[in-house]
Amino acid sequence: MHSYAQADLQKRLQASRRAVPPKPAGMTGLVDTVAQSMGLETLTKTMAVLALWPTILQHTAPEFLESTRAVRVLSKSNSGLWLQVAAEDAATAAALGFYGHTFRDALNQYAPQTGITLAGVQPIVRKQA
Repeated sequence: MHSYAQADLQKRLQASRRAVPPKPAGMTGLVDTVAQSMGLETLTKTMAVLALWPTILQHTAPEFLESTRAVRVLSKSNSGLWLQVAAEDAATAAALGFYGHTFRDALNQYAPQTGITLAGVQPIVRKQA
């Protein structure tokens, strides 16, 4: 009976050791762990995609540089992540919708660096002040 209790205690100790998250390796691991727990990793990835918008336009459609702005990355429950782009008028928004797959493909070439793969580009008309 004594050995049964000892074996049970050893099993519980092993199970509790497995439940403890691994310790970060140095300062880099600590920063990564904190950033991940605060949601900063997702924010950083999103900002990287938004920052790419002007670069993509310079190479694919420079005529949209002045009249559009990447606003945010949306998560649509049934169709993945979409880049929402504000246009200055309805005509520009319609043109963005027509060429959206081209912009999506160009942005997705950077997916290994940003960590985000987009399902599409969603144009919206920017509200006039």
